[in-house]
Formats: sequence, C-alpha cells, structure tokens
Amino acid sequence: MISHIPVWVFFILFGLMALGYRLSRTRLVRPGAVAMIAFAMLAYSLYGVTSAFGVDALPLAAWAGGIAAAIVLGSQVIGSRGLSLEGERVRVAGSWWPMALLVAIFAERESHAAFKESGIDIDLIL
Repeated sequence: MISHIPVWVFFILFGLMALGYRLSRTRLVRPGAVAMIAFAMLAYSLYGVTSAFGVDALPLAAWAGGIAAAIVLGSQVIGSRGLSLEGERVRVAGSWWPMALLVAIFAERESHAAFKESGIDIDLIL
C-alpha cells in the first residue's frame, strides 16, 4: 500500500514534523504572528467542518461548542504558563502538543485517502 503513496506526501510529513519540532522550543515571536496562527487554525477548522458536513446547523453548533470548550480549557491549562511580553516580542513556551496534533491530523487524512483509493469505504467503518 505504501508504494501507491506519492513522494510529495513524505515531504509534507517531514515538513510538518520539522514545524512541530520548532514549536516544541520556547521562542520569541511578534504578537501579530500569534494572532495570525490562531486565526488561521480557526478558519482551517471551520473549513474542515463545512467541507465534510456542509453548512448545516448541527455540525456548526458542535464546532462552536468545541471552540468554546477549547477556549475555556485552554485558558485554564495554558493560561497558567501564559505568554510573556519581552520588549516588542511575545515569549511563547514550547510544547510537543503541536507536533502530536499535526502528525495525528496528517495521519488521519492520509490513511483516509489511502483507504478510499484502495476501494475500502472508510465512512462505513466510522
């Protein structure tokens, strides 16, 4: 099954792993970059929901509930570490969570595509 995977997929995987490693390190970033990343992930998650389920009230309500839960729980867990302002930059604590999430999302999407290509209807399994 691995022989049917295009070569470019591995470059994306290694790029995501490099990004995940970079995000595991404490770093100084511009405040606008922090906001842009948050907004981009919010938009990407909304795109994922609407492309999978269409613009329907129940999936959008579930998405909004998940976002609300992430904000509440995230502020309790991450808020204790917080972001600290150093000059005109923001110190962002490193975490391995981004690596785990990037690789998990990538693995799910690629395995779903591989099952679909091989003729297995993964939607029946899920």
